[in-house]
Amino acid sequence: MTATREKSQDEIKVNEKKWGKPTVENGWTLLPNILLERQAVLGVTPTEMNVLLHILKHWWQADSLPFPEMNTIAAAMGVSRSTVQRSIRNMENAGLLQRIERKSANGGNTSNMYDFSGLVKHLKPYAADELKKKKAAKAEKAKRLTPKGNNPGLKVVK
Repeated sequence: MTATREKSQDEIKVNEKKWGKPTVENGWTLLPNILLERQAVLGVTPTEMNVLLHILKHWWQADSLPFPEMNTIAAAMGVSRSTVQRSIRNMENAGLLQRIERKSANGGNTSNMYDFSGLVKHLKPYAADELKKKKAAKAEKAKRLTPKGNNPGLKVVK
């Protein structure tokens, strides 16, 4: 087993410990914290975020775009198909995702594919800013913990 695969297996075990093995075996979705932390700044409503999460659930590879059915998303959320359509349209208008029409072999419509390059682009500056803040906070903490002057640190006192 490769080191990367071993690390992946370790991460799965950690998540199984948190969520329970059957829950994790049913699948899980990786998503960046910055998406949740900047939801309001991005202008994503709670309903839109829920739709987004349902679509992201199907995005496993960067170069393989997801194409879940709107009816499936609506049923899972307990909302109408038009609510899902409206949410997708709003996020598309905001430049967070792009719908790509797909056609079946007989020329009819099938579920849309979704491209998230706009969302990735929108998140990058927020992620970079957050990393700067974390780096600055870490440097400040190290500075506070560093002895001042010629004091070499703690001394043993008799």
